[in-house]
Amino acid sequence: MAYTHVAHDCVKKDHCIFSNAASLAGHVIVGDYVSLGGFTLVHQFCNIGDYAFSGLVQLSLEM
Repeated sequence: MAYTHVAHDCVKKDHCIFSNAASLAGHVIVGDYVSLGGFTLVHQFCNIGDYAFSGLVQLSLEM
């Protein structure tokens, strides 16, 4: 989890995996069993649902 960033007021539920350089902006909600791959960027106020998987992507909508 080198260079991983979780900003203010984020909610991370159980069993999540954040790879290197995964970043969450403020007020993001991350569901159960989510896997964020390397260099994933999540825009503020987004919700990531349970069992979601991403890699090398920028998320600006709900997933």
